[in-house]
Amino acid sequence: MDEKLTITLNIAGRSLRLTINRDEEFVYRETARKLNERLDFFYKTFTTADYPTILTMVAMDQALECERMGHKTDAAPLADKMKEWSDLIDRVTKE
Repeated sequence: MDEKLTITLNIAGRSLRLTINRDEEFVYRETARKLNERLDFFYKTFTTADYPTILTMVAMDQALECERMGHKTDAAPLADKMKEWSDLIDRVTKE
């Protein structure tokens, strides 16, 4: 059973209190840090944009990154390895 931990993250100047699995603390804190970096970058780059637009741009940027990573995941090597093992198992069981 995972041990729970309550943390407070500061994202875009707002506090977010969460109860998470203790072993995921680093991931949550790192995610908050990266989001704040992107917010700062967009805020400094697009100085005339209002804050809701900046938040929308950061959300879109992060969604695009997730989508691109999903398309980069190529399961072909795994499928090839599984077929190889399956063929090996078939050969061994026939002998």
